[in-house]
Amino acid sequence: GTARRNEALMTPEKKALMLVAAVAELIQEAGQVPSGHLYMALMTHLPNITLEMYNNILILLENEKLITNKAHLLTWVGPKPAEVKK
Repeated sequence: GTARRNEALMTPEKKALMLVAAVAELIQEAGQVPSGHLYMALMTHLPNITLEMYNNILILLENEKLITNKAHLLTWVGPKPAEVKK
């Protein structure tokens, strides 16, 4: 289908950025999440994600001061999600 065709056209860099954004968004929405739980959840949807890729994403998010990782508990410390207007 169209989704498959669009995915095939994506550069590895674009795929990587989308993955980083998805992980950041999940942590932001949760506020706090155990790292192992998040990794397992990601693996069920993205079987190609390796532990090394996941750890590199967490390092990137930490370096950007968006999360903290204390005792494997990921906490969002970046900007608050935008309020949804009703």
